[in-house]
Amino acid sequence: MGLQQEASHLLGRVFGKMSGVAPDFDAAASAGVGSDPLDQLKKLAELRDSDAITAAEYEEHKRLLLAKLSRDAAR
Repeated sequence: MGLQQEASHLLGRVFGKMSGVAPDFDAAASAGVGSDPLDQLKKLAELRDSDAITAAEYEEHKRLLLAKLSRDAAR
């Protein structure tokens, strides 16, 4: 799987339609994408560091992930 595809799968898994990327849960699972928020943040950082996503995309996705975690914790 290419880096761009992996980025799309991760972002779809993490953010679903919020990021404009349709979720592909089977592909994300096969790519090793976990549901642990720290793992997701680490993977986003790896994608940013490898230039698969921009720093701005990383910050936006990180912000959305943290907001989602905050909402989930409040339930």
